[in-house]
Amino acid sequence: MAIVLDAVLSLLVEFIVQIIGYVTGKALIRGLTLGRLAIGDYGRRPFSLYWRVSGRTVLSGDVAILSGWGFWLALAVTSIVIFRQSIPLEP
Repeated sequence: MAIVLDAVLSLLVEFIVQIIGYVTGKALIRGLTLGRLAIGDYGRRPFSLYWRVSGRTVLSGDVAILSGWGFWLALAVTSIVIFRQSIPLEP
C-alpha cells in the first residue's frame, strides 16, 4: 500500500511542479517577447521545441516549463546571494 501511495504522491507533485513552471514560463515568455511568441498547450507536440502556425512561431510547452523553472532557479540563487551578503561578518 505504501508503494502505491508513494507513486501517486510523486505523480501528483510532478504534475504540480510542471504546471507551476508552465504558467510562469508562459507569462515570462509572453511578457519578454511582448506577445510575439505564442506558447503551445501543455503536453502538445512533445518532440518539437517550436513550430509555425500561419506564419506565427509557437513554442512548445516544454520550453515554457524550462524557462519558468529557470526563472525560479535564478530568483532563488539571487536571493541566497543577497541574503548571505547582508549578514554582518562578526567573529
